[in-house]
Amino acid sequence: LTTTHQHTQTLLNDGILDPLSRLLKNERKNVAREACWAISNITAGTLEQISTFLHHSEALTLMLDHCKNDDLEIQREAIWAIANATSGGSVSHTFTLVHRGLLNILNEALDRDDTKLTLLTLEAVGNILEAGALYQRHSDEGQNLCAGQIDKIGMLTKIEDLQTHPNNEIYNKVVELIEEYYDHDVEDPGNGTQAHLTEFDV
Repeated sequence: LTTTHQHTQTLLNDGILDPLSRLLKNERKNVAREACWAISNITAGTLEQISTFLHHSEALTLMLDHCKNDDLEIQREAIWAIANATSGGSVSHTFTLVHRGLLNILNEALDRDDTKLTLLTLEAVGNILEAGALYQRHSDEGQNLCAGQIDKIGMLTKIEDLQTHPNNEIYNKVVELIEEYYDHDVEDPGNGTQAHLTEFDV
């Protein structure tokens, strides 16, 4: 599915997400992995293309499930695809994924001892924190809701622990995230955070 945005849009208009969803359910790991890779090309596309993917309930649910897959290669491809959506998408796109449990999924991914997966996960976390910061600046919120939620579920502790990781890329990314978003104590967002995070529609 590596192609131009225009060609990708044509495929989406023709309903490519339906057969891709069937491939995502295929028991053959290499087929499911390639389907995740194809989705990653869609989520690397335009805002409209990311919206189309997020509106396809089956494809989105399957991709989020694959982000927790026991097969490491499938999990990497799935998280890469979702990270693309948080990178090139809007704040509402990112908050939609947070509402669907993405932070908990990424939190679990940090438990796996795999450098590539950890880097992909940290990249997605950084995109989510950036979306939270953008929302904070353009709303009446006094704090970054995503930063507060990350701390609340225990992910911040895992990120801080990665400062001792032997991989320089991971160390540098962790330092960047902490210095950018956690240069002060993070307040407990309480029950109000989830209400704010779920206000957004795609």
